[in-house]
Amino acid sequence: MSVRLLPLAHMPTEAASATSMPSWSPPPRLVARARRAGAGQGLVMGALGTIVAWFVAEAAPGPVADNVAFIGIGVSWLLALIMGAAAGAVVQRGLARRFFDDDDLARASFVLPALGLALLGPISLHAVVLAVPALLGENADGWLVFAFAGTIHAHVVFALAMVVEALHVADDGQRRRVVLWPAVLISFVPGALIVFPPVLVWVCGLIVSRAFMRLAIGWYRADHSDVAA
Repeated sequence: MSVRLLPLAHMPTEAASATSMPSWSPPPRLVARARRAGAGQGLVMGALGTIVAWFVAEAAPGPVADNVAFIGIGVSWLLALIMGAAAGAVVQRGLARRFFDDDDLARASFVLPALGLALLGPISLHAVVLAVPALLGENADGWLVFAFAGTIHAHVVFALAMVVEALHVADDGQRRRVVLWPAVLISFVPGALIVFPPVLVWVCGLIVSRAFMRLAIGWYRADHSDVAA
């Protein structure tokens, strides 16, 4: 039996070379969705971490450091920026092709920011108002913790409403209003005894939900203009 050798010119050397394989270039919408999902996850983690950090500081022996919650809010937004940039870089370099595609990220890129903004957005508005006293050395934690812990049940209801509308926008891109009255209504307990918190829940919820909806519509249009192109 004879063996026929192919000439070197006909050997498929390029096909066997891993470096000659074409690289995958993700579409811009996939990178943008990864950034939004990463940033939203950072907001959620930051909000929960801030509350945990404050309770740990409160339970620790000795005096509690000033502005733990105030600093935690700032760190949470920084974490969101870092996680968003990291997620975008991972997808942009083609490292996540096996794990993510448009369907996986499409809804997450709306839901995670909605959830993060619902948890951290209202308390961040309080922090903006208290920024000057905190920078002057006053302890802003008392009001921040009261504002968040005293209305945590309203935050949960508001977060659910935000997620529901985020899913709708992700599907059809239609502008909607987040339903605020359940969160305001539930904030009357124990807010009815104080009167002021339900008003704050409504004002903060209105600002955060309107801002998110404007962003979400822009995200939807940018994603689908990329598909059309």
